[in-house]
Amino acid sequence: ERIRDDNVNVLIDTTGYTMNMQTEVFAIGPSPVQVQFHGFPGTMGSEFIHYLASDRYSSPPDHADQFSERLMLLPHTYLTNDHRQSRREVFIKGSDPIHGHQPTRQ
Repeated sequence: ERIRDDNVNVLIDTTGYTMNMQTEVFAIGPSPVQVQFHGFPGTMGSEFIHYLASDRYSSPPDHADQFSERLMLLPHTYLTNDHRQSRREVFIKGSDPIHGHQPTRQ
């Protein structure tokens, strides 16, 4: 109700089918345009997500018919990542979990 009352025209889901998802909010369709971006690099396979913000590598235009969403392709990559900075809050001192010692959790 709050989203509708605030007249939110575009609602962006940044989790998709990942941890702490709020898919049920999008399922009730509180906004006229609903977009999936960043959190889940594939189709949601639902009628309530209208667009998928992605790139031509993760969502090749030749496979657009396999997505329930309309593809909104960014010019470069939609997601940059660096494994050395991933989940760095679990490390106390500079160990790389792939190349170095086991991380120490806080």
